[in-house]
Amino acid sequence: MKLRDKLKISFCVMIVLPVIMLCVFVVGIFKMQSDSICKTYNVEGDTVLLYFYSPMTLFGSITDDVYEQVREQAETEPEKFNNRIYLEELNDTLKEKLSKLVVRKNNNVIYNSTGLSSTELINILPEYEIDGSNIVDVATYKGGSYHSLIKQVDFTDDFGNTYSVSILTSVKQSVPQIRHMIVELIVVIILILAITSLILNLWIYSSIIKPVNKLKLATDNIKEGNFDFEMPKVPDNEIGDVCKDFEEMRLILKKSSEDKLQSDKEEKELIRNISHDLKTPLTAIKGYVEGLRDGIADTPEKQAKYVKTIANKVNDMDKLIDELTIYSRLDANRVLYTFVKFDVSEYFDDCCDEIGTELDAAGIELNYRNHIKEPVIIAADPEQLKRVINNIISNSVKYMAEGRKGKIDIDLYDESDYVHIIIADNGKGIAGKDVSHIFERFYRTDESRNSKQGGSGIGLAIVKKIVEDHKGKIWAESVEGEGTTMHLNLLNYLELSGFEVTICKDGTSGLAEALDGEYDICILDVMLPGIDGFEICKKVRETKNIPIIMVSAKKEDIDKIRGLGVGADDYMTKPFSPSELVARVKAHLSRYERLINSSQPENDIIEIRGIKIDKTARRVFVNGEEKIFTTKEFDLLTFLAEHPNHVYTKEELFKEIWDMDSIGDIATVTVHIKKIREKIELDTSKPQYIETIWGVGYRFKL
Repeated sequence: MKLRDKLKISFCVMIVLPVIMLCVFVVGIFKMQSDSICKTYNVEGDTVLLYFYSPMTLFGSITDDVYEQVREQAETEPEKFNNRIYLEELNDTLKEKLSKLVVRKNNNVIYNSTGLSSTELINILPEYEIDGSNIVDVATYKGGSYHSLIKQVDFTDDFGNTYSVSILTSVKQSVPQIRHMIVELIVVIILILAITSLILNLWIYSSIIKPVNKLKLATDNIKEGNFDFEMPKVPDNEIGDVCKDFEEMRLILKKSSEDKLQSDKEEKELIRNISHDLKTPLTAIKGYVEGLRDGIADTPEKQAKYVKTIANKVNDMDKLIDELTIYSRLDANRVLYTFVKFDVSEYFDDCCDEIGTELDAAGIELNYRNHIKEPVIIAADPEQLKRVINNIISNSVKYMAEGRKGKIDIDLYDESDYVHIIIADNGKGIAGKDVSHIFERFYRTDESRNSKQGGSGIGLAIVKKIVEDHKGKIWAESVEGEGTTMHLNLLNYLELSGFEVTICKDGTSGLAEALDGEYDICILDVMLPGIDGFEICKKVRETKNIPIIMVSAKKEDIDKIRGLGVGADDYMTKPFSPSELVARVKAHLSRYERLINSSQPENDIIEIRGIKIDKTARRVFVNGEEKIFTTKEFDLLTFLAEHPNHVYTKEELFKEIWDMDSIGDIATVTVHIKKIREKIELDTSKPQYIETIWGVGYRFKL
């Protein structure tokens, strides 16, 4: 149960439970004491109930039986009121009823159990009839210092003596059962409040304090560097969500720590390898320089040979440093790819012409076969793709088999979704145990690192990184003694998606083409020769309403704001994934088409991979199966899906979705994200749609 719900329940219980328990106990205590009053004082139950509304009624009722006895005795045997023993017995009965007996004869008090003087009694007692007629008086209240309820019987005997028998019931002293009931009620109220508070505190304690203590224990372990400590199980509430997020953080920190250790290990290995690869040519250069200085090269031919060798070693070092620089930039994602559209056949025709000349000079045969019949357009960085081809060819040349003529075959195939490139050689081949490692940096099949072929050991690592950044795939097949075959797949993006693309390389021609041509969407770079992208976007927006996507290496917020301010529908920063670009193009075209076809209203639908969000019908389908979403879950999912690859903080999402519906509780965002993931993700531990960006917020991944 959520903590918020528990607090609501606790609030209600603190009010309702004591009231209910108090009512039950009050009824029970009242019934018990009422029965006692009825039994002790011989009064009716209704009279006891009436006491709570009119206390005097009860005080008057408890002596009714004695009063009636006095009246009957006055009528039948009035002389008994001269009998001291009889009066004592009568007074003893009244004592049990919190009452006293006073008897007057003529104007003299002949019996007094009150402890008051005759003068004081005369002031308290009601007047009685001197003529001796029997009178039945109702109870009379007398205040003063005694505070009594008085019942009086006046009568005369056979001798003409006038009597007045008074029953005085003190109202200063409550009925014992009433006092007991008050005490019991006070005790019950205290016990009810104490028990209720204890139960609720224990309940809340188990929901807050215990998980917090577990969280503290986890933080202490992490503080000590123990990332293997697993977070204990916690309740499914807001604090539980925090603990789960903490567990995710622990796993991330553990992975980061492991990666750091691995990185440190690799860094040490990198430094060792670099040191070796730089030291080897430096040692050679030093030796040849000393040979020249000491006059060992005493002939022009030797001197020329020494100088040539030194130059070669310097070139090797320069190449190594260049490759290290390139790889470090690639590894840190600091290389800004320039993706352009080109025909893959034309591109490889030119590459092979250039490579063929170099291979001919090295005595290596090049066989280039293009199996693509129709033009196939790909989106790639030509310079980086050439680096891939050159590194693969260079590696093949280095490891050619001795004793036979070298040969390299290049084949191109159109596989519809991608272009398949095969580069095969007849070199020495690679052992089976090494094939899977050749794309690792500084991995060499010759462990001594002293092969005459040389090489930095990172050429294929660079190849793999560039291909993966192009969303492509590369792998190798090899047989020792026969040769190695490299397989390279490059995806066909925009053209494959059915788009016809026109590319302009400067702002002037691009603006003219955009204004004069009939295009469905404009993809606009900011930094263009002639006219920059901001100005082009502004002029295009003046005449056309087509979607405009701006792309730029400028990542500052002011640039994004400026681009969106002049009319752009979207702003992408370099480097970016071509697949993301295609997805955004499709999304904007779909949205634009819905707008222009407003005369034929259709449901507003968002489709991203296996998820279909029908905004009009407020329905969600995951792989064709409808999932039930609450109002806020639907709104949150829709908002994130409409802004893919944008990282939002919890505060931003809370303000956007809940706004004025709630105040200050951003934890509800985490709860709703968790529920959404349970409905759309195959594995919530590895989300494919809604990513957690640790320390920032959440992002919907295309």
